[in-house]
Parts: sequence; C-alpha cells; structure tokens
Amino acid sequence: MSRSPVLVCAPVIVAIANQKGGVGKTTTAINLAAALALRGKRTLLIDLDPQANSTMSFLDMSEVTRSVYDAIAEPSVALADVIHPSPLANLSIAPSRIALAKLEAKLVGEMDAHFRLKDKLEPLQQEYPQVVIDCPPTLGLLTVNA
Repeated sequence: MSRSPVLVCAPVIVAIANQKGGVGKTTTAINLAAALALRGKRTLLIDLDPQANSTMSFLDMSEVTRSVYDAIAEPSVALADVIHPSPLANLSIAPSRIALAKLEAKLVGEMDAHFRLKDKLEPLQQEYPQVVIDCPPTLGLLTVNA
C-alpha cells in the first residue's frame, strides 16, 4: 500500500505597497482581507503602517498592548503573541502602533533585519493560508520585510 505525498502549500502573501501616501493601500488591504475572510479563508491582516489605520478599522486601539513592532523588534516575542481576532469571522489582525516608526533605527546593523517578518510568519503557515500586509508609504525596512 503506497501513500501519496502530503503537499504543504505555502501561504498566499499579498503586500500592498506604494511609496506614496493616500493612494488606497490601506483601503485595498482591509477590503481584500475582509473579502478573503468572507469567502471562508483564514486570513491574517498584518498592519506595518505606523499610522495603524488597518488596525483601527477592526480593533479598539485601547485594547492593543502589543503590536507587530514587539514581534519584529524582540526575538522572544512570537507574531502569534500579538495577533487579535477581528469582529469578522476568519480574519485576524497583527496590529500596528506608532512605535513601529522607530523600528528601522532599532534594527540598524542587524544581520537579519530584512527577514524578521518572514521568520516570524513561518510558524503560522498552517493557521493562516492567506496573509495580507498593509505597508507604510515608504520603501524602507518595513516594506522590504513585507
């Protein structure tokens, strides 16, 4: 009796990026994430914009104590530790906070700075087959991580 191999698919990751502000990145990210969730796809929306508009679209900021900043800046903090369920079924949010604006300065000179988000996402591949990333209006370290 032979077994067919088990295929493990990598998650679909979509980063919404543009170096100009006000072009609809956040609107696109939150609507794409919501549409995937409404289709029954377990979706993670990662807010990498320090303005945190994606976060505020789904969560009460007063309840956000840890953010993507903590997960990327601190090796001991898992991305799963900062994720919040949204009011929408199948959609979870990795929230942003203004502290994310200082991440680039904190990681200057770190060898793995460009791969921190990738490394933090790997353990969540099975849980979130769809990942949408709302990027800041820059081409800096946060966007490169996306």
